[in-house]
Amino acid sequence: MSYFPFPSSARRHRGIGEVAQARFAVLPNSLDFWEERLMEHGVKEPMRVEQFSTSCLEFTGPDGENLAICETDTASLPPAVGHIPSLLAIRGFHSAQLCVDKSSDIGTLLTFMGFVADPRDGDTQRFQLPSFSTASIIDVPYIENGEAAQESAGSVHHIAFAVKDDALNLG
Repeated sequence: MSYFPFPSSARRHRGIGEVAQARFAVLPNSLDFWEERLMEHGVKEPMRVEQFSTSCLEFTGPDGENLAICETDTASLPPAVGHIPSLLAIRGFHSAQLCVDKSSDIGTLLTFMGFVADPRDGDTQRFQLPSFSTASIIDVPYIENGEAAQESAGSVHHIAFAVKDDALNLG
C-alpha cells in the first residue's frame, strides 16, 4: 500500500467509487497483540468484528482511511522481519472491501477476472480468486442511494490485481 504525503489535503466524504477498507492478514490469535499495539500508538477505538466467519480488528488510519487486521490460517507469506514477533506479524493483504452502488455491475467484472462469488454475509457479497491464497478476496456491500466519494486525504482510489502469468495478463 502506498501513501503520498499531502499535508494540506483535507478529509472529505467516503463513499461510492472507492476502496472502503483495506485489510491485512495475520495468523489466528494475533488480534489481542494488535489491539494493544494500535492503542499504544494512538489509534482510538479499534473495533472487533466478525464477518464471513473471520475475526477482524477495524480501525481508522492516520488520514481517515478505513483499515482492518484479519485473522486467517492461510496467511502463507513470510512474516515481516523486525521488532514484531514472527507469529504475530502482518503477512500481507487479506482482502479489500469496495464501496459500490446497488445498481453496480462489479460482480460481472470480478467474475470475468476469475473471481468466484461466495455466499453472502448480510448485504455483503464476497468474491474470491480460487487460485490465490493471499490477497484473493474482494467484499462488496452494495449500497443503495449512497453518496459518491470525494477523493481526499485517506482515499484509497484503486487496488492492483495479480494474475497467474503474463499470458493471462496480456490475453
